[in-house]
Amino acid sequence: GALPFDDESFDGAWNIGVMEHFRPDELVSVLREIYRVLKPTGVAVFFWPTGFGPVTNIALVYDTVHAIFGSKKTLFPKAYVLYWAKGQISAFAEKAGFKDCVVHFSARDLFQNAVVIARKI
Repeated sequence: GALPFDDESFDGAWNIGVMEHFRPDELVSVLREIYRVLKPTGVAVFFWPTGFGPVTNIALVYDTVHAIFGSKKTLFPKAYVLYWAKGQISAFAEKAGFKDCVVHFSARDLFQNAVVIARKI
């Protein structure tokens, strides 16, 4: 759906931990809508969970142990992190219209999140 804002209404937008749940077609639509409401020099910042951080690894061990004993218990749904590679994230941002997208991984949060900075210019 469309955001209830005029084109080029905001200097910036941010998101914490939701983008990784969208299917590819949905993700591009969401990013295009964020792009639409940003001013020409606008910046979007996303904190994007990765597919290999400590929490994800703990979940993998948990799920594996339960699977060995025949349980279907899981900490996260299968689609928890659909995209986590720098190139994947940048490609979606560019497909949505962003001209400059930088993806940072940091030891500060034990590589649990990628910080994505996407510029409209």
